[in-house]
Amino acid sequence: MNRPPTNPPAQGFKLPAPARRAMFCLLAAGLFYYAFDGLRRDDIILPVMGAKHFFNLHFHGLLAWLTAGAVLLAAAAVAIFVLQDLKTPPGQKIDHKLADIIAGVGIFIYVVLTILGLFGFAT
Repeated sequence: MNRPPTNPPAQGFKLPAPARRAMFCLLAAGLFYYAFDGLRRDDIILPVMGAKHFFNLHFHGLLAWLTAGAVLLAAAAVAIFVLQDLKTPPGQKIDHKLADIIAGVGIFIYVVLTILGLFGFAT
């Protein structure tokens, strides 16, 4: 027997489209700045949460470039999402397959570098 749900699904708080796009643009700009500043100093820091505390992994040289690449991929995924949102007519679903793929590659690189850092490849 199919009964209707007793509670309707929660709608949540939804930002208007211009505010959402502005927030995502600020996020992308912050990620770009973080990557380029880390490369300029040749020291990119990845925050990691341990069992009871936070600590930072510092990457230099080639690993800094790989880390910056992962962060730049995340920023590019956010920028692509905003561009897709701008060109999608209101009421239609946003096609974010490309942004998902780029973000997935960036996350994979980030996780691999975190594991390398935990095994001593970071200073």
